[in-house]
Amino acid sequence: MSEEPLGPRRAHPSNDVAAFNESDPLAPRRAAGAPRRAARPRRTVTARPPNPWLVVALFAVLILAGIAGLYRYFGVHPPAGDVPTSLPTPTAADGPASPAPSPPGVREVVGDTAVTVPSHWRLYADELTEGDRRLIRVIDDATDVRLQVATLTTVGTDLTGACRALIDDQGDEYAVDFEVVPRYVSMEEGAVAVTCGFVGAREGQPETSVMFTMVQREADAHTLVLRVMGPRGLPADAPAVREVSAMGCEAAAAFGHPFPLC
Repeated sequence: MSEEPLGPRRAHPSNDVAAFNESDPLAPRRAAGAPRRAARPRRTVTARPPNPWLVVALFAVLILAGIAGLYRYFGVHPPAGDVPTSLPTPTAADGPASPAPSPPGVREVVGDTAVTVPSHWRLYADELTEGDRRLIRVIDDATDVRLQVATLTTVGTDLTGACRALIDDQGDEYAVDFEVVPRYVSMEEGAVAVTCGFVGAREGQPETSVMFTMVQREADAHTLVLRVMGPRGLPADAPAVREVSAMGCEAAAAFGHPFPLC
């Protein structure tokens, strides 16, 4: 499987979202400043209920929108048009969710946040972006569920545009079945959040669910960026689904703005 922002205010696009895609051996690559190649044709979206993975594993939508809303949403919404924006390329660095007790995990401090990675998950990428800000990627090898975490300082206030840019950048490498267009999600005072994503497949590979969540603090405009990836057919009750959801909740809480239903 392949690997793999706020309201009406606008800001000049930055290059930070690219940091969420580059230096990943399985992620789409495009050199800085290079023209975008023609996107692959995308299949027509058909109305149908989502796979359970989309309802559960994409924790941002599960937590902030609800399962019933997902069924209604995916049944009636086609892919959206492009919103142009782009985001710094990282450089290599040296480098609870289960009903039953699990072995202690490793707490990873990532910029303005932290996550506890379960012991059976693997840290497979540890990079620096925006100079000295850490970006990590972890994977549950048994299920190929992946989580990427970073906190960025130069995303700008156009979170929906930045989220759209992530879809466009990664979606170029997939035959996209359908998209979750950028949507604001409910947060307590002091933060704004957006979520978006898509489901698609590369040639000869199974379908992959990809979800981005961006939470921006109003106090300093720092942005927590999370990406969850996993095979579309993963059972909804898989432990890895609960674990990645727990890590997302922990990251938001450590960032100072927990998701309301965590």
